[in-house]
Amino acid sequence: MPDIYRPLVEKCQKGDKRAQEELYKALSGKMYAVCLRYVGQNDAEDVLQEGFVTLFEKLGSFKSEGSFEGWARRVFTTTALMFLRKNDVLKHSEDITEAYTLFAKEPEPASALSYQEILKIME
Repeated sequence: MPDIYRPLVEKCQKGDKRAQEELYKALSGKMYAVCLRYVGQNDAEDVLQEGFVTLFEKLGSFKSEGSFEGWARRVFTTTALMFLRKNDVLKHSEDITEAYTLFAKEPEPASALSYQEILKIME
């Protein structure tokens, strides 16, 4: 693990609470951006906290084979997706075909105009 987080991760894996705090400070900005991208501003902080709980619980499974930041990003992305699934954000959405048929029934304003009227407007 040649990345900048190596010493902190090793200390965290040994249960060092101070190292956990330092790792939180080092990653929180970047991981907040990940959470914000998935769940929006209202829920990003909650997902960030859940993500760090998960990260520290699963830290023992990090194998030091790749980038720690990439692994952490995967943890936060998964946490955000689980949050969305748990809150069923799509349950209030409409099927896109239904939305199309609703708007397709209304005539477009330009279709009510004749060719000459459209040319006059363009002039």
